[in-house]
Amino acid sequence: MYSLAVVEDTTKLRYQIKSIYQLSGCIKNVTLPIVYRGKNYLTEMKTDTQFLCESKLAQTFNFSDKPDPFLLTAATPYPISKGASK
Repeated sequence: MYSLAVVEDTTKLRYQIKSIYQLSGCIKNVTLPIVYRGKNYLTEMKTDTQFLCESKLAQTFNFSDKPDPFLLTAATPYPISKGASK
């Protein structure tokens, strides 16, 4: 839930800042990465959960070895793929 809140708040903040810049006529295209410890946080989120595949939790939950920052695979009782049967 915290990860989702960060993404939502970041999106809102970017929208508000871009609106201010556009209204002032200063800048038309603004890129606003959220930087934490020198890295783009939203990009880094893709690999934040990779360690779970090797943890004891992997005995109970089906963690994906592909980027899955919101743990959708682990929360789904069936495989997430196009055309997958339930």
